[in-house]
Amino acid sequence: MAFSVGDVLLSEYANENIDVLKVMKMVLIHDIVEVDAGDTYCFMMRLAQLASVSVKRSGRPTFGMLPDDQCKELRELWEELKLKHRKQDLQQRLTVCCTLTLNYTKGGISWQTHGVKYEQVIARNQHTHEGSEALWAYAKRLLETARETGILTEDGVYD
Repeated sequence: MAFSVGDVLLSEYANENIDVLKVMKMVLIHDIVEVDAGDTYCFMMRLAQLASVSVKRSGRPTFGMLPDDQCKELRELWEELKLKHRKQDLQQRLTVCCTLTLNYTKGGISWQTHGVKYEQVIARNQHTHEGSEALWAYAKRLLETARETGILTEDGVYD
């Protein structure tokens, strides 16, 4: 869940004001935990990945190395991020919208490599409107164009 300049720029489309600095800290923490636990491709949850997901959710290896004050601050942000992630909040939606755009402009390479279906991408992004109605409208148009042009297919089969 890499945080980008696009995320900062897209924050103006949020349904509510957000604390961009706090969001940046949260996403950086997420990336640091992935260094310890490994990353998982959102559409491909294999059994072998479940252990790293469990470690990632706890954040224990990462936070245990820090001085107490930093550990406490980052642990609190991590717990808040997990809560917001479950609520499908804007912080996650911004990054997902950037990822959608990048995948689309690259001809759907990630979707095609992993045999991702149109409905999987819709389901993964269906809560975007909770953070930004404008970004959800954009994402729907982008995904519809991807489907119409064969960049993203209904059955996940690509030539």
